[in-house]
Amino acid sequence: MYEATDLNGLKIVQNLIHLAQNDGGFLRYVMPPLEGERPEEKISYVEGIADWKWYVGTGEFVADLDHELTEMIDKKEASIRIKIAVIMVTLAGFLFFGYVTSRQLGLQVRSSLQEFQNFFDQAAQKQNRWQQRIRFFLNSNNWRKLPT
Repeated sequence: MYEATDLNGLKIVQNLIHLAQNDGGFLRYVMPPLEGERPEEKISYVEGIADWKWYVGTGEFVADLDHELTEMIDKKEASIRIKIAVIMVTLAGFLFFGYVTSRQLGLQVRSSLQEFQNFFDQAAQKQNRWQQRIRFFLNSNNWRKLPT
Protein backbone atom coordinates (compact mmCIF):
# COMPACT_ATOMS: atom_id res chain seq x y z
CA MET A 1 0.00 0.00 0.00
CA TYR A 2 2.89 2.35 0.81
CA GLU A 3 4.12 2.01 -2.78
CA ALA A 4 0.66 2.55 -4.38
CA THR A 5 1.14 4.56 -7.55
CA ASP A 6 -1.41 6.22 -9.82
CA LEU A 7 -1.38 6.08 -13.63
CA ASN A 8 0.90 9.15 -13.75
CA GLY A 9 3.51 7.58 -11.46
CA LEU A 10 2.53 9.59 -8.37
CA LYS A 11 3.21 7.77 -5.08
CA ILE A 12 -0.20 8.34 -3.46
CA VAL A 13 0.36 7.19 0.14
CA GLN A 14 3.83 8.73 0.33
CA ASN A 15 2.48 12.09 -0.84
CA LEU A 16 -0.43 11.92 1.62
CA ILE A 17 2.04 11.24 4.46
CA HIS A 18 4.19 14.16 3.33
CA LEU A 19 1.14 16.48 3.32
CA ALA A 20 0.06 15.22 6.76
CA GLN A 21 3.51 15.96 8.18
CA ASN A 22 3.34 19.51 6.78
CA ASP A 23 0.03 20.75 8.29
CA GLY A 24 -2.18 18.83 5.86
CA GLY A 25 -3.46 19.60 2.40
CA PHE A 26 -5.10 18.40 -0.79
CA LEU A 27 -3.77 15.82 -3.23
CA ARG A 28 -5.18 15.18 -6.69
CA TYR A 29 -4.40 11.84 -8.27
CA VAL A 30 -5.82 9.04 -10.40
CA MET A 31 -7.20 6.32 -8.12
CA PRO A 32 -5.74 2.96 -9.06
CA PRO A 33 -8.46 0.64 -10.30
CA LEU A 34 -10.09 -1.58 -7.76
CA GLU A 35 -11.52 -4.90 -8.74
CA GLY A 36 -14.10 -4.41 -11.48
CA GLU A 37 -13.66 -0.62 -11.61
CA ARG A 38 -11.78 1.69 -13.91
CA PRO A 39 -9.24 4.27 -12.70
CA GLU A 40 -10.82 7.62 -11.85
CA GLU A 41 -9.45 10.99 -10.89
CA LYS A 42 -9.77 11.67 -7.17
CA ILE A 43 -9.03 14.53 -4.81
CA SER A 44 -8.20 13.86 -1.16
CA TYR A 45 -7.54 15.97 1.89
CA VAL A 46 -5.29 14.80 4.70
CA GLU A 47 -4.19 16.09 8.13
CA GLY A 48 -1.68 14.58 10.47
CA ILE A 49 -2.08 13.59 14.11
CA ALA A 50 1.50 14.23 15.22
CA ASP A 51 1.29 12.61 18.68
CA TRP A 52 0.19 9.30 17.21
CA LYS A 53 2.09 9.60 13.93
CA TRP A 54 -1.13 8.97 12.08
CA TYR A 55 -2.96 10.84 9.40
CA VAL A 56 -6.66 11.19 8.79
CA GLY A 57 -8.03 11.98 5.39
CA THR A 58 -10.97 11.84 3.12
CA GLY A 59 -11.39 11.84 -0.61
CA GLU A 60 -13.94 12.26 -3.33
CA PHE A 61 -13.96 11.29 -6.96
CA VAL A 62 -13.73 14.33 -9.23
CA ALA A 63 -16.56 12.99 -11.41
CA ASP A 64 -18.85 12.93 -8.34
CA LEU A 65 -17.82 16.49 -7.45
CA ASP A 66 -18.45 17.57 -11.03
CA HIS A 67 -21.90 15.96 -10.90
CA GLU A 68 -22.73 17.71 -7.60
CA LEU A 69 -21.45 21.03 -8.92
CA THR A 70 -23.50 20.64 -12.09
CA GLU A 71 -26.63 20.01 -9.99
CA MET A 72 -25.87 23.05 -7.82
CA ILE A 73 -25.31 25.22 -10.90
CA ASP A 74 -28.55 23.98 -12.48
CA LYS A 75 -30.48 24.83 -9.31
CA LYS A 76 -28.89 28.29 -9.13
CA GLU A 77 -29.64 28.93 -12.80
CA ALA A 78 -33.28 27.92 -12.29
CA SER A 79 -33.47 30.19 -9.26
CA ILE A 80 -31.97 33.07 -11.24
CA ARG A 81 -34.42 32.48 -14.11
CA ILE A 82 -37.33 32.64 -11.65
CA LYS A 83 -35.98 35.84 -10.11
CA ILE A 84 -35.51 37.42 -13.54
CA ALA A 85 -39.09 36.46 -14.47
CA VAL A 86 -40.41 38.00 -11.24
CA ILE A 87 -38.41 41.16 -11.89
CA MET A 88 -39.68 41.37 -15.47
CA VAL A 89 -43.31 40.88 -14.41
CA THR A 90 -42.88 43.50 -11.67
CA LEU A 91 -41.27 45.91 -14.13
CA ALA A 92 -44.08 45.32 -16.63
CA GLY A 93 -46.58 46.03 -13.85
CA PHE A 94 -44.85 49.29 -12.96
CA LEU A 95 -44.68 50.29 -16.62
CA PHE A 96 -48.38 49.54 -17.08
CA PHE A 97 -49.24 51.47 -13.90
CA GLY A 98 -47.10 54.39 -15.14
CA TYR A 99 -48.79 54.31 -18.53
CA VAL A 100 -52.30 54.25 -17.05
CA THR A 101 -51.45 56.99 -14.55
CA SER A 102 -49.85 59.25 -17.15
CA ARG A 103 -52.75 58.67 -19.53
CA GLN A 104 -55.25 59.59 -16.80
CA LEU A 105 -53.26 62.68 -15.84
CA GLY A 106 -53.03 63.66 -19.50
CA LEU A 107 -56.80 63.42 -19.87
CA GLN A 108 -57.30 65.52 -16.74
CA VAL A 109 -54.85 68.17 -17.96
CA ARG A 110 -56.50 68.21 -21.37
CA SER A 111 -59.93 68.61 -19.75
CA SER A 112 -58.67 71.43 -17.51
CA LEU A 113 -57.09 73.20 -20.46
CA GLN A 114 -60.32 72.86 -22.42
CA GLU A 115 -62.28 74.38 -19.51
CA PHE A 116 -59.72 77.19 -19.32
CA GLN A 117 -60.01 77.83 -23.06
CA ASN A 118 -63.83 77.71 -22.93
CA PHE A 119 -63.84 80.21 -20.07
CA PHE A 120 -61.78 82.72 -22.03
CA ASP A 121 -63.74 82.07 -25.23
CA GLN A 122 -66.95 82.86 -23.35
CA ALA A 123 -65.36 85.93 -21.77
CA ALA A 124 -64.26 87.12 -25.19
CA GLN A 125 -67.76 86.55 -26.62
CA LYS A 126 -69.36 88.47 -23.74
CA GLN A 127 -66.88 91.28 -24.24
CA ASN A 128 -67.77 91.37 -27.93
CA ARG A 129 -71.48 91.59 -27.07
CA TRP A 130 -70.79 94.45 -24.64
CA GLN A 131 -68.66 96.20 -27.23
CA GLN A 132 -71.46 95.80 -29.77
CA ARG A 133 -74.00 97.26 -27.32
CA ILE A 134 -71.69 100.15 -26.46
CA ARG A 135 -71.13 100.89 -30.18
CA PHE A 136 -74.83 100.70 -30.84
CA PHE A 137 -75.51 103.05 -27.96
CA LEU A 138 -72.79 105.48 -29.01
CA ASN A 139 -73.80 105.38 -32.67
CA SER A 140 -77.46 105.85 -31.97
CA ASN A 141 -76.83 109.22 -30.38
CA ASN A 142 -78.93 108.10 -27.46
CA TRP A 143 -76.20 109.00 -25.09
CA ARG A 144 -76.56 112.69 -26.04
CA LYS A 145 -80.10 112.65 -24.86
CA LEU A 146 -79.18 111.59 -21.37
CA PRO A 147 -79.74 114.23 -18.74
CA THR A 148 -76.60 115.73 -17.35
